[in-house]
Amino acid sequence: MNVGTRIKKLRISNGITQERLADYLNISFQAVSKWENSTSLPDINLLKPLSNFFGVTIDFLLDNENMREEKFVKNLMDNYNTLNNLGKVVDSISLMRTGLKEYPKNYMIMSKLVQSLITITKSTHEKDINKNAKEALRLCEKIISDSNDYELIDSAIQSSFYANIDLKEYDKAIAIANKRPSIYYSKEILLTNAYRGEEANINIQKTIAQLTNLLSMHIFSLTYKLYGGDKYTIDQKILITKTSISIIESIIYDDNFLFYSAKLRRYYTFLGIFYAEKKSKNEMYNCLEKAKKLAIYYDSIKKEEQYTSVILDSQWNKPEEITKNAEWIDFDIFKNRLERKEFNPYREEKRFLILFD
Repeated sequence: MNVGTRIKKLRISNGITQERLADYLNISFQAVSKWENSTSLPDINLLKPLSNFFGVTIDFLLDNENMREEKFVKNLMDNYNTLNNLGKVVDSISLMRTGLKEYPKNYMIMSKLVQSLITITKSTHEKDINKNAKEALRLCEKIISDSNDYELIDSAIQSSFYANIDLKEYDKAIAIANKRPSIYYSKEILLTNAYRGEEANINIQKTIAQLTNLLSMHIFSLTYKLYGGDKYTIDQKILITKTSISIIESIIYDDNFLFYSAKLRRYYTFLGIFYAEKKSKNEMYNCLEKAKKLAIYYDSIKKEEQYTSVILDSQWNKPEEITKNAEWIDFDIFKNRLERKEFNPYREEKRFLILFD
């Protein structure tokens, strides 16, 4: 917004005519008209009288205040993304809270603070779940009621769902979810029908990548006790987990798994747990050794790489854009899973001990 547009906006909002403003400044109303039409600028000596007349700072009049906020927020977001990429979510929460003190009505800062509050690892911050969720809900309500940015509002609605889950307010979460559009009306599906040529191909592959991730996760979640997984036998859980693995391995058939290697590490680890419970030792070790290899591979990915599977060959894995909810590396997560009681009968075996190396 240039200074002429700012003067016009201030004048109209205060119900002041060009003539009255010109009279106050002892200039012609034509001069004011030229400012507002961007054909000339006010003399520097008039900036102080103008700011006094409207009760604003010269910085505000020149829009320097907005520029300062934009620069502040950009630097803040750069630091925020760096911290999240390193899994330093506690630090990112502190950073966003500090930013919100500086600009308490900046909805982008609010939105990022909300996202950090509801994604921080529950296992390491269990005592803060309720406090974080309540803070997130308060911020979501502000964004939804006061912001004009549809994307931020949409994000806040989604975040309020997860905050209610953390608070065990399941009926409220269900009510929010039931107002959301079906997957068939998502942006990705709609764009698939709108794009043509190469742009359509890229969007379809992007959608396949997202659906591969979601479908494999949802199938594997059938094994969770929380989601009724107790109804399945060990053999059925093995079948379910193998199905999740096969979805990824059929889409990325050339072993260039990149991002999906962390997903596969998880599935192979739990497949090893199920085989341990079944006392199928050789199958257990095969799965755990595969999981270890995947964890080490995932941790070694440091730069942008393109998928080589023909189904995803327009897509890139960008490690610097991945948000982590803790500072652990994937191999640490794998080793943590090896502490489960199902592995107690094998804990002293050489083949098991090598898994930690």
